[in-house]
Amino acid sequence: ALTDLHMTRLTGNDRNLKAKLLYTVKRCIESRHPDFLGDHQQDAHEFLMVCLSHLKEEGELLQSYWPQYTCPVANMEFQLNRRRTCD
Repeated sequence: ALTDLHMTRLTGNDRNLKAKLLYTVKRCIESRHPDFLGDHQQDAHEFLMVCLSHLKEEGELLQSYWPQYTCPVANMEFQLNRRRTCD
């Protein structure tokens, strides 16, 4: 679904197709992470991390078939050295 969504961005402005693909991505994430079920407000950072994790999984699968492929998530990977929390 992410690849199809990217292709619609490049090829046209079919708003209905984009909405359908975004809904498909959301449903995919909900199926693996029930915290994101429904339309309630959620943590955007956590949602982004889940999306990037799924994108990385797809990238690793692609790389097994096409070794030249470089997953774009690799450019954003880092190790967290410090964490701040709110009381």
